[in-house]
Amino acid sequence: MEYKTSFYIVQTGILDETEADPKRLLFATRTGSVLMIKDAYYKYLERNEVDQLPPSLISELAAIEAIVPAGQDELDYVLQDNQQAVERNDVLDIVIQPGASCQLGCHYCGQEHTNQYMPAHLQQKMIERISDKLRNGDAKKLSVTWYGAEPLMAVKQIREMSEPLLELTSALGLGYTADMVTNGLSLKPAVFREMVAQWKVRHFQITLDGVAAYHDKNRYTKKGQPTFDLIFKNILDIVSDPFYEESKARITVRCNVDRNNEAGIDEFIQLLASYQLQEKVGFYVIPVHNWGENNAGDTVGVDKHNFASEEIDWMMKLINYGFYTQILPGRSKIVCSTVKKGSEVYDAYGNVSTCWEVPYTSLYKDTAYEIGHLDHPFVEDTSTTPMRAWNTTLKEGKTWCAKCKLLPVCGGSCPIHWESGIPACPSFKFNIEDRLVLEYIQSRKKKEAILL
Repeated sequence: MEYKTSFYIVQTGILDETEADPKRLLFATRTGSVLMIKDAYYKYLERNEVDQLPPSLISELAAIEAIVPAGQDELDYVLQDNQQAVERNDVLDIVIQPGASCQLGCHYCGQEHTNQYMPAHLQQKMIERISDKLRNGDAKKLSVTWYGAEPLMAVKQIREMSEPLLELTSALGLGYTADMVTNGLSLKPAVFREMVAQWKVRHFQITLDGVAAYHDKNRYTKKGQPTFDLIFKNILDIVSDPFYEESKARITVRCNVDRNNEAGIDEFIQLLASYQLQEKVGFYVIPVHNWGENNAGDTVGVDKHNFASEEIDWMMKLINYGFYTQILPGRSKIVCSTVKKGSEVYDAYGNVSTCWEVPYTSLYKDTAYEIGHLDHPFVEDTSTTPMRAWNTTLKEGKTWCAKCKLLPVCGGSCPIHWESGIPACPSFKFNIEDRLVLEYIQSRKKKEAILL
C-alpha cells in the first residue's frame, strides 16, 4: 500500500541535542498514540518520503495512523469516524435541572436564579418523554446528570424523579448511571450516602477555586458570605467515611481559574495534598469563560497561552504529590452529548434544550437553542437544532478546527462556545509539546520503578 504522512501528527523538538542519533516524540492524534522516532526518520516523514523508512517502522507508523493511505481525505475520514461513533452510541444522555435556585452568587455565573422547582406534572411529562426514547430507541443505558442552578437545593425533586427512572430502566432491562454537578455546600455525608446508595449517583463534581482566600472572592453566597470552609469540610467528612471507598463513588474537584485566583493554584494543590486527598479525589483546572452575557472571560479571564504554560507547572506539582493527571488527550469522537440526537436537557420550568449552558440564561431564551417544552409534546427536527450536526459544521469550515492537527483529540471542543463566537480551543493546543515531554518523563519513571 502507498502511504502518505498524516496531517494529524504533532512532534516535539529533538529531545537530546548531544545524542549521536537524536530522537523526537511523535503524537499521532488520529489514535492518541505516542512514538519515539529518530530525527533522521522524522525528516523523511516531514518530506512525505514514507517509502524511505524501514518496513518495520512503516508498519508501526501505519498502526498508529501517523501514516495513512495516500489517497485518503483525512478530514472526511476523521469526521465520518466521529459521526459513526455518534450514531452507534447506545447511551441516552439526559441532563435534569430539578430547580432554578442556588445559594451562591458567583460573579462568573451566566445563569439567572429563582425559587422555581420542577412541579410534579412536568416531572411526569419528562419521565414519559424519557420512557418513549428508551422504549422506541436503541439505547442500552440511561445516563442522568443532575445539574443546576444548584441541584441539591431540590433534593425533594431528585428523589421524586430518581425513583421512577430507576424503576423504568429496571423494567426495561437497561443500565442506569447518574452523576451530579454541585457547589458542595449542601453535600453533607448523609446526603452523599443517600444520593449514592438510593439514587445511584456515582460521581460528584464540586468546584473549589483555591484556598479560602481565593475561593471566597469568586464563590460566595448571594449575601456575600464565604463558602470555602463549609464545602471543604463536607469533602473531608465524606472521604473520611469508610462508605466513600466502599461505594466506589468519586468526587472530582474543579478549579475555575481567573485573574482573581491564578496566583493561588500552587497553594491549593499543596492544601489538597496535605489532607492526603491524592487517591481520594480527582482534580482539574479550567479557565473561566464567557457564559451567556456575563462577559467573565473578557473581564477576568486569563490569557490562554499563559494559562497553558502555568498548567504544565500545575500538572508537574500534581504528579509529584501523587494525584492522577491525564497528561495527553485521547481520541475524541463524541465531543459532548449535544451532538447526540436524543440527548436533552430539562430545566425546572419545563424548557427542553440540548446544552446545559442554555437554561436560565437570557441570551438563549426563546431561540432555536430551546427545542421545545414539556407541556407541549413535540418531535425534534434535528436538522434545525443548533449543534446537532456538529461534524458537518466542522467539515464546512465554520470554525478553524478543520485546519487543526489536534482535531481528532479535541473534536472541536465546546460547540456552543463556537456558536457564540468564542474560540473554544482547549489548553492543550498551546502546550501539547510540553505535555508530550512530560508524558515521556513519566513513562520512563514508571518503567524504572518496575525494574527496581
